Amino acid sequence: MRTNRMAVALRLVGTLGWVGLATACGSPSDGANALDRAEPAQAVGAPLTGLTLSSIALFQGPKATLVRDGAVVAAPNAPVIGERPGLLRVYVTPGAGWTARNVTAELRLTGAAQEKIVDDQVTVSVASDDATPGSAFDFPLTSFDLIAGTQVTVTLRDESGATSTYPRDGSTVDLGAVDGMQMKVFVVPVEYDADGSGRVSDTSPAAVQTLQNAIYSTFPTSNVDVIVRDHPLPFAEPLDADTGAGWDDLYTAVAAVRATDQILDDVYIIGLVNPASSYSVYCGASCVAGQDPTDPAPADFTKRSMVMLGFPDYVVGGAPYNLAVTLGRLNAPCGSAVRPDPSFPYAGGRTTDVGYDVLGSTFVPGGYADITSTCTPTWVSDYTFAGLATQIGIVNGL
Repeated sequence: MRTNRMAVALRLVGTLGWVGLATACGSPSDGANALDRAEPAQAVGAPLTGLTLSSIALFQGPKATLVRDGAVVAAPNAPVIGERPGLLRVYVTPGAGWTARNVTAELRLTGAAQEKIVDDQVTVSVASDDATPGSAFDFPLTSFDLIAGTQVTVTLRDESGATSTYPRDGSTVDLGAVDGMQMKVFVVPVEYDADGSGRVSDTSPAAVQTLQNAIYSTFPTSNVDVIVRDHPLPFAEPLDADTGAGWDDLYTAVAAVRATDQILDDVYIIGLVNPASSYSVYCGASCVAGQDPTDPAPADFTKRSMVMLGFPDYVVGGAPYNLAVTLGRLNAPCGSAVRPDPSFPYAGGRTTDVGYDVLGSTFVPGGYADITSTCTPTWVSDYTFAGLATQIGIVNGL
């Protein structure tokens, strides 16, 4: 059984945006009820013994462990992205002699812009872990909750009123959130004339939302802003699915749009092309599906362009892959690694911990291939999420 209550006092909450853009992707449930003050914590009763707060983790794509074995992690495995929703999970470990009982965990968030109290109740009988549903305390947090300067404390309380608080010294844990992480994307639909069809990739609102969601769900961003060019780019050269002939020339043509359309330096250009009637017709068992810059460098705005297939069944996995590579990520060792990453830490180029989809508010099983690989299905590893945060920070001047 789970119960939740919350009281919120919000002040000075801002939002990021790219003025003039058509769409923006952020938390699907952002918002809070404004109150004059946060609800006070209940009075502290007798000390709660036999139960230890062991870990705290935040899920914003991958799992970021912030507290391990009761100690704050100095360098978490993944960054906390400000103004991005997530799920904070509190893990506990019962000691010898503990008897199963209902325990309430109260999470208090404080910071320069907001105060909030939420609680969750579970029946504690075993040590918390991600594989045992209902064994940990879960706190869904909106993008308003997670901002630079947000700090937390956790109070555990059993049915008798006995309590324990973490940190024990009465201090708070700063989540270390970083604000200002955003992606700006300019989509260039390509008119494919090599076969006389004049075929143009779908850039309807629904198709753009699919592209946007694919990037937002796996990238360390507070929002993904997208605008679509109002007229397609004609291209009459054949694109060979086997040899890749023609893709370099298409990349050059799409990259040139930055100058002709006066696109700002911090915007990534994505060209979408459909060189056949469907993905299966063009690609078959395997194919060249896109072109990224040679030797990509996040600090070099001239290399912030890419082209890829625009078929709906390719975009979901293809957009994160191609954009990550354009940002300078090497390939996880799974499938055909064009530029293999010798430092990728996990066998087979796969994730290890459970992940979390912030758009669907659902967990993603561990063992998925990393988004920088050509295997499927994919999810983002903590390693790639952290690396992308560094590179996106460079683009945003952080």
